[in-house]
Amino acid sequence: MKEIEAAPMRLLQPLALAACLSVACTFAQSQTIRAGETSHEIAGIMILDKLPKAWTQPKYSKLAADKPAPANHVYIVIKGKVTNAAAEDRNLSTSFLWLEDGNGTKYKNDGSGTVIYQPEGTRVTLLKVPGGSTKPWVGFFPVPRGTTGMKLIATDLKYRNAAKAELALPDAMPGKPAAGGAAKAAVSAAPAAAVAAGSPLGAMTAQSIAGAWALDEAFSKQAADGNTAGLMKRVTVMADGTFVAMYGIKGKWKIAEGRLLVTYDGSAGARSDELAAVSGAYVKWPSPSDRRKFCYMRKL
Repeated sequence: MKEIEAAPMRLLQPLALAACLSVACTFAQSQTIRAGETSHEIAGIMILDKLPKAWTQPKYSKLAADKPAPANHVYIVIKGKVTNAAAEDRNLSTSFLWLEDGNGTKYKNDGSGTVIYQPEGTRVTLLKVPGGSTKPWVGFFPVPRGTTGMKLIATDLKYRNAAKAELALPDAMPGKPAAGGAAKAAVSAAPAAAVAAGSPLGAMTAQSIAGAWALDEAFSKQAADGNTAGLMKRVTVMADGTFVAMYGIKGKWKIAEGRLLVTYDGSAGARSDELAAVSGAYVKWPSPSDRRKFCYMRKL
């Protein structure tokens, strides 16, 4: 089983770790992959010749130093968060998350050699993820320089569940954007303890939601759960809790416990208070014609 919500990504310059520890690190687009009852949101990817001294965690300050990648290798550093939708607690480990190249060679996280750079509570090895919760993680993957066909592989955290998902990554060459695949290029991000915080839209408030929105038809068409409903080409969201789309389509919206909920006028029961999720730079607005699909909207 494979599901990818893929937004175009772009390669940025590395950020200082200190800046990401003190504020919420947010990036223009993120990628989400799902396998069974497990999902991973990938917030940032960097490809580095060395791990910078500035990333050293405070308790290891006396050991602060740059750490070059092994000979003829680079570090692929990935910042993400894992969600366990199951009722029971499960553990993330390198058995459930790894990189793989075009030849099928696997690359595991270097959990021991990078410990002084690892933000507290984000280690991929035996990270406990309680049922119904989300935990941040940061992975450090040594990969031979120039390796092609790179992808991140994630499996369901349920033991022996065959569900698997993957996400294409850039080739293992610092500064080189991806040639293709689900991710057109890479987002760069310094590791941070607060991986899960924030969104490009800022806090979910009435002020951030009110305004004019436009349907991104191209992205909605390529997204696995996307819908290109022409009725949603333009949507005006009013601060009074109502919205108007094309051809008289209208409804109500509200924010409850930090979540945006939408109800179309004339709908009832299962179509009331539908969740309109934030996904990177988009709001995934429930499609008026199919409750299983979303229109990916950008604020104008």
